[in-house]
Amino acid sequence: MVGAVVAFNATTCPTGWTEYTPAQGRFIRGIDKPGGATDPDGRRAPGTLQGDMIGSHAHNVRNMPQGNYGGGDSDRGDHLGAFSTRATDPSGGPETRPKNVALLYCITS
Repeated sequence: MVGAVVAFNATTCPTGWTEYTPAQGRFIRGIDKPGGATDPDGRRAPGTLQGDMIGSHAHNVRNMPQGNYGGGDSDRGDHLGAFSTRATDPSGGPETRPKNVALLYCITS
């Protein structure tokens, strides 16, 4: 079992095992199959690291038209449908992550 990486529900690795440091603070992602399309970086070598990423997206909010809509307003026709968009304020925490459990990954030598 040399090279086996196992997750332990412990604070230290058992005798004969050492901490697998590439897993510290990271989620484990299985290697994509040859020709697979799950990992956007393709088939990666075991132990290679992949940085943080949030998929490309945008958030827009429609603003209501501006103008005087009182009775007899000659400008009313000029402003109907004059919507604009703006970006929303940022929200969330310092990272994007799924629900998770902390385990200690160890490797045999």
